[in-house]
Amino acid sequence: MRQAAAYYERAIELDPGYAWAWATMADMYRNLWLVLPASEAAPYQDLSDRAMAAAIELAPASSVVRRTQAFHLVDRGDYLGAEAALAQVQELDGLVSTKASSAYVSLLIKTGKAREVEPIVALGRRREPLSAGAAMYLGHVYAMQGRVEEALDELERGYAADLKRGLISVEGLVTSLATRDDDVVARWLERAVDYQPPGAMGIHTAMAARLGDRDEALRFLRRGFAERAVPDYYVILWAAYYGDEDLALDALRRYPDPWALWAPVLAEVRRSPAFAGIVESTTLPLYWERHGWGDFCERGTDRVLTCY
Repeated sequence: MRQAAAYYERAIELDPGYAWAWATMADMYRNLWLVLPASEAAPYQDLSDRAMAAAIELAPASSVVRRTQAFHLVDRGDYLGAEAALAQVQELDGLVSTKASSAYVSLLIKTGKAREVEPIVALGRRREPLSAGAAMYLGHVYAMQGRVEEALDELERGYAADLKRGLISVEGLVTSLATRDDDVVARWLERAVDYQPPGAMGIHTAMAARLGDRDEALRFLRRGFAERAVPDYYVILWAAYYGDEDLALDALRRYPDPWALWAPVLAEVRRSPAFAGIVESTTLPLYWERHGWGDFCERGTDRVLTCY
C-alpha cells in the first residue's frame, strides 16, 4: 500500500489537478491508517484528510470522489456526513449504484443495520461469487444477527476459494469466538496467524499460545491494554470471549469501533448499561434518530438508550 501511495503521489506531481488520483490516494492512506499500528498510523490520517479535501475541491460533482468521501467519513465515525455524501452520489449516479456501493454497505454495517444490509450483500455475493469482499461482508452480516454457523460456512467458502485469506481468516476468527468452542477458534486462529497483518501486532500468535488458559490470556490482555501493546479491537473481542466484561468495556471506551460493537461475541456485554453509555458517547444515536434505529439499540419513551 505504501508503494501504491507513492505511485499516486507521482501521478499528482505530473498532474496536480487529477482529482481521481487525489481521491484514490486518500483511500490508500485511509487503508494504511486502518491496518497499521497506532504508532505508525497517525501521519496517514492527516495525509488522507488532506488528499480527500483536495479531491473534493477539484471535483465536488464527481460521484467517485463523493463515494470515496463517504467511505472516509464512515471510518471517521461521521455517519451523518457519510449519509450526505452518499445522497450526493445518488443524485449523480442514481439509486441502484449508490445502494450497491461498498461505502453504503459499510455505513449500514457500522450503524448496526444488519437486516437492512443483508439483501444488498447477498445480491453482491450472487453477482460476484469469487469476490473476497462479498464473502467477508455476507459472513459478517450473518454473524451480526447471531447466525454464527451460517457466517462461518460463508467465510469457509471464501477461504477455500483463496479469496484474500488475510481478510477472511481474521473475520472467521472474530466470528468463531461466538461459538465458545476452543477447537473451532483454534482452526481460525491458526489461519489468522498465517496471514497476520501488521496492525495485529502479534496478537494472533500470542493468543494461540494461551488458548484455553483463561487466566494467562487475561493477564496478557490486561497488560497489553495498559501498555497499548495490543490493539484495543482485539482486547475487546478476546476479553468478551474469556468473560471479562469490565476489560471489554474499558477497551470499548477507548476504542468504540462499530466493527467491534456488533460482534456476536459481545452479545452479553451489550446488555450492560455501561455499554449503552459508550454508544451514547458516539455519533450513532444522532444518526439513528435521523435515519432510523439499528438492530441493537433503541431509545425508550423515557429517552434512555437500551442495547441488546
